[in-house]
Amino acid sequence: MTNLADLGTHDLKLGYFLCMAVLVVLMVAMLLIDRLRGVEPVGVPGSDGRWHSLPATDASYWITMLAAGTLGTAAGDWVAEETRLGLAYGSAVLVAILIAVWFASNQYGKMTKLW
Repeated sequence: MTNLADLGTHDLKLGYFLCMAVLVVLMVAMLLIDRLRGVEPVGVPGSDGRWHSLPATDASYWITMLAAGTLGTAAGDWVAEETRLGLAYGSAVLVAILIAVWFASNQYGKMTKLW
């Protein structure tokens, strides 16, 4: 994923924001395609006796995961390189943002798992 982010941002000279925007559009498109196809989560029995849902792991799932990983790499590179925060402070800022989004989503959006 690092190589793909570097390909888009450095080799193809798309820049961080355009590369990240293309990846977000790709992820949204894949999610919309899944919704149009009627892809439903797969139910599996858990160790607690209840059924848990897992995403369908077809090609669109893996394309979305690849785009998400590449997006995370490009965003992390942007924070580390362009904001001059460096790796340590940039990582701390991104973790703080992730925690804030998780708490807000958990409070208002019923998100129960960090992923």
